[in-house]
Amino acid sequence: CRGLFACSRLLRRRAAAHLASDVYHALSLVALAELVFSLYLTSPMPDTVVFVYGIAIGGQLIELLAEREPRRADLVRLAFLGATGLTIKLSLAGLAVATPAVALAWWTWRCGRSIATTMQAATLALLAALPPALTWIYLNTVSSGFPFYPAALLPLGVDWIARVDATAFIQGPMAVAPISMAFRDPAWWHQHLESLGWFQPDALRPLAAVAFGFAVMLVGRSWTWWTGRRPLLPLLLLAAPLLASWFSFTNTPMVRYQGAALWILAIDMIVLALPEPRERASLLLRLLVVATALAGAASPVWRGMPAWLDLKEFESTSPPVVHDETLPSGLVVKVPQNQVCWYAPLPCTPEPNKGLRMRDPGDLGDGFSIDPPAK
Repeated sequence: CRGLFACSRLLRRRAAAHLASDVYHALSLVALAELVFSLYLTSPMPDTVVFVYGIAIGGQLIELLAEREPRRADLVRLAFLGATGLTIKLSLAGLAVATPAVALAWWTWRCGRSIATTMQAATLALLAALPPALTWIYLNTVSSGFPFYPAALLPLGVDWIARVDATAFIQGPMAVAPISMAFRDPAWWHQHLESLGWFQPDALRPLAAVAFGFAVMLVGRSWTWWTGRRPLLPLLLLAAPLLASWFSFTNTPMVRYQGAALWILAIDMIVLALPEPRERASLLLRLLVVATALAGAASPVWRGMPAWLDLKEFESTSPPVVHDETLPSGLVVKVPQNQVCWYAPLPCTPEPNKGLRMRDPGDLGDGFSIDPPAK
């Protein structure tokens, strides 16, 4: 809805005060269309929320950077949104941390007239981030015994404390080799990236958009410099999506963990090509943006993808093949053959620990604990 509203405002030849925000949200229709026509809408994975939340927080940063005198309230709101992103999924951490950091840096540059005013703004932003951050810490503590899980910091002396190698187990098959391998053994590097999905359409489309956005940015910034116009937004805007993409790639380099970072990067580059408008933005520019947004949003239909997915239920999956294993504690667990439990009867785990037991036998709701190995 926000993207369609931005298109309508661009077509109504409104004053250019919201040009950067309108262009961003209009072009975000291209990214959102790719999401709508994918299977993620009928998947229990949180990728849909991560993607949409990333687009939303990117738009909030655009609005703050477009202001000559950004409001402190906008900075505080971004701090709250960033901290809330951490509670959704850790793959959002790069964008969730980088976005308010960029906002604080810009606010300090434009409005931080003294150390005292900067510290006051930073304190308010921190206070706004505390409620979601404390919620995240509480949930981590209850579920794992580590306040900052999966980091093994400040472990609590509780009997349900979890193993901290779960993240390593997930990241292991996706480990990124040193960049030097790309020069020493290009064929292996290519195969490794292919196994991670970087040559699938879900990756190639946003990467193509990044290449297009980079070309547009170079042409636009060069023309702005040549004509003596001021650019609409600072290059600092790129810091947030670049850091988010780098964080995801170095930790969990599968394409889907990028969320919307690549799309945000591409759209931000196009917005950075814009010069600071005069009283009204050029009609040709506004029409070009709207036409690009609508054509890109219609691209999935042109590729023959179904116009509407069946949203009655989740995508079907093959039932897991499991077998029973009795642990020394007497607990009987289901162990899947393919490392995923899906909807197998509980309790189920792909790696049964010999010390696993129920805290209250017969009550799954009370959780589990792992006895220390015998010396």
